[in-house]
Amino acid sequence: MLGTLERREPISYRIAAGLLTGTQSQLLFIRQMMEHFVEGAAAVDIDDQISFIKAMCETGESARYGYRPRDRAAQEFAESVAEHARRQFDDSRSTLAAVKDGLRRYARTVLTDQVNESTELGRIQKVVTRFVGQWEWCVELQRADAQPTIFLEFGPTAAVENGRVADPLDAPDYSRIFLTLQDARRDGIALIIETEVSLGEIIEGLSRDDVRLRDAVLAMTAEV
Repeated sequence: MLGTLERREPISYRIAAGLLTGTQSQLLFIRQMMEHFVEGAAAVDIDDQISFIKAMCETGESARYGYRPRDRAAQEFAESVAEHARRQFDDSRSTLAAVKDGLRRYARTVLTDQVNESTELGRIQKVVTRFVGQWEWCVELQRADAQPTIFLEFGPTAAVENGRVADPLDAPDYSRIFLTLQDARRDGIALIIETEVSLGEIIEGLSRDDVRLRDAVLAMTAEV
């Protein structure tokens, strides 16, 4: 009954869809969760709050505003959203791992031959995935002739690298694969570029005649 706190099932995919559809809603959702569970109370952003109310109404969850006691209603809603966020985070790690496996396999079985058939200097000698932590989402292309290493990067690693490079990308699309070039003069990278290849395409598997990553690698080596 409206006005009393009812026992509700864990958050449904209706509210998940409402809060998590589109880039702006994703950002709102993450910001709300960070403020609640990590940062504590933050200054009110009216536009964000109105967007949140709109999502609650559109997904059939607005009745929660009438439940009492308010603190318990808010806590149960937050716990439901947090459970969905936890599942989504776990699933997203599995997706990142699938991208890494697919990218490593493609680099070893297709990309290496494509690049080496197209260049004499700095051919790919070895494909390595040796990093962990924030550098984990990366496939390393070690090259001959003392040429700097090229990295195929994506997701969190690409985001970190774009924050470190001297000339970062203005509006990177982190649903895509990035290339970075080792800086031979200092620790870090000298260049980052965004490719046309999406993470979803890597998971599905690129065809052997797809040369987009090859062309990106060759374009990057031409910059040196």
